[in-house]
Amino acid sequence: MLDTNLYFDSMHAFYSAAYSETLVEVNRPVALGTTLLSARQGAGDYSDAAVPDLVITRGLSREIPATLDLGAGQFRAAIPRNSIVVTPPNTPTKILLDRPNEVEFLAIPYTALQSICGGHDLPPDGDFGAAHRANINCPQLTVLFIQTAREIRAGNP
Repeated sequence: MLDTNLYFDSMHAFYSAAYSETLVEVNRPVALGTTLLSARQGAGDYSDAAVPDLVITRGLSREIPATLDLGAGQFRAAIPRNSIVVTPPNTPTKILLDRPNEVEFLAIPYTALQSICGGHDLPPDGDFGAAHRANINCPQLTVLFIQTAREIRAGNP
């Protein structure tokens, strides 16, 4: 595994350097520089280096037991299909999977997101507190993720 203490300018750059053999899809960046990545991971350590992106991850596999630390403390979870986890920008992670998993990542450069959200109270460092302490099972959020991924795949900015 690649040293997660190294700096990478995007989730795509990190994942390509650390886990290129797992990547099954990389879409060209669209609005704000958002990138959609898909990966097939084996069981094991898929910890990430700190990247400047807000990373929203959707699990595609059946329930996967995992130990995670997304920047707000370590937790153990059985992550079901369509569950979402959110990693704040500039935060190294600990991701230990008990079984193989398929995932999709929406990697959004946080400074670009902040630039279009003027007047809204986004945390300056991208830390959304409790959102980084557990997997999120929200059908509406899952639908938004799927629709966004569909638009990216269609080449719509």
